[in-house]
Amino acid sequence: NVISKSGTTTESAIAFRFVRKYLEGRYTKEELKERIYTTTDKKSGALKTLADEEGYESFVIPDDIGGRFSVLTAVGLLPIAVSGADIDALMEGAAACRENLFADNLYNNAYTYALLRNAFLKKGKFVEVLASYDPSFRFMGEWFKQLFGES
Repeated sequence: NVISKSGTTTESAIAFRFVRKYLEGRYTKEELKERIYTTTDKKSGALKTLADEEGYESFVIPDDIGGRFSVLTAVGLLPIAVSGADIDALMEGAAACRENLFADNLYNNAYTYALLRNAFLKKGKFVEVLASYDPSFRFMGEWFKQLFGES
């Protein structure tokens, strides 16, 4: 599954080119259609064009969701599903978090976090630390750094 909105993202394009060439040496064109998936723009772009021409199954990257927030779209859900994770449970958890976020309750985690962050910023405290000692949360921490730094 190659993931790129445009199909011209350098890292994705180069990696896909190498993997596709490797697969072309081992499988027929018809067999490639069963092994290559794309997640890209729904209407245009180099990857969408290639997927249509070659007959690769294609999943859509929503226009209104930025890359760093796309974990609950085909961008994130397809790889998560392939890993064997329970997508239904993941989505139920996400729905519960969303419901909690929009509840009129100043004691929920999002409001409490925003309130404390604002208070610390007003006092000149700009450093934030997120620590987890469980290796399975390593990439969650990396994602948090990206969200915090870019948003």
